[in-house]
Amino acid sequence: MLQIRGQALRGLGRWPEAIETLERGWGLARRTAFPSTVRARSANNLATTLIYAGQPDRAMPYLREALANWRELGGEDSSSALTIMANLAGLLHQRGELDAAESLYREAIDRRTRRFGASGALAAAHLNLGALLALTGPAEEALDHAETGLEMILRYEGTDSLGHARALLSRGRVLRDLGQRERASADLGAARDMFSDRLGPEHLFTRIAEMHEASLSPADEAEPRFAALAETLDAMQPASGRYLASALCELARLRLELGRNGEAREPASRCLALREESLGEESWETLEAAALLALASGHDTGIIATWRDVAGTKRRAGHPRVRWWDGRSP
Repeated sequence: MLQIRGQALRGLGRWPEAIETLERGWGLARRTAFPSTVRARSANNLATTLIYAGQPDRAMPYLREALANWRELGGEDSSSALTIMANLAGLLHQRGELDAAESLYREAIDRRTRRFGASGALAAAHLNLGALLALTGPAEEALDHAETGLEMILRYEGTDSLGHARALLSRGRVLRDLGQRERASADLGAARDMFSDRLGPEHLFTRIAEMHEASLSPADEAEPRFAALAETLDAMQPASGRYLASALCELARLRLELGRNGEAREPASRCLALREESLGEESWETLEAAALLALASGHDTGIIATWRDVAGTKRRAGHPRVRWWDGRSP
């Protein structure tokens, strides 16, 4: 009953009540012997709610618990376990634990392919791995996974589906990171139009697509677009928290690029606070925000050099963000 009530509260967007209810449910579930499906499902339900509520760092141990239960039960190939695997890989990806994320993405793809064959869920796994490889390389394999995911979505969900819009958004981001800006612009613009037509121009998905599309613009054009997007995303919290942080960090970066360092401090500071709260102080995205704030403030304590080292090891040589940081100093 607590699980059902927690899911209902989540559906209503009543996040604190949903989390409190599902934590009570988890307290009961963990009394059962390990491993058990009860523990696995309860932990995953709580983790999913924490992710939706903008608290992904808190979700991580529950996803690990859920997957450990399924592995001990020999149920790694179940649909539930594979979904957990994909969610955990996504959080590891976000935290910058890229080797672990890549391993889980590949395991999920292999198991889904053997157990269920082609599907929308398998397409999503290919798209996610493509996005990761666009950061780390090799570039050709990144685009192969993005293309495979898009083709699979078209086959199983159709051209008019939201899945198609999400797949275009994902491939567009890969193309952007690989420097294929013209193709990226076409994909991101098409994704934005599809989200706007089906969900409305004010929907979070539409705004996310607009944000990625704006990242292709020159700095003087992109800066006012990101300033407006940050205000819009701020009003959509907590669901928009991750994207608001990204918009604020990008706004700070653009202002730094335009030589407006004083105006970059406020968005960099807000981005850092959001990422510390949701991802923790050790996340690579939190470190990026701290480096931007140091650059904007002119008070470097070594964080910029640390971030350059991290960015250089996490991202492939030649990635646009690695090039941007080369030679930057407060």
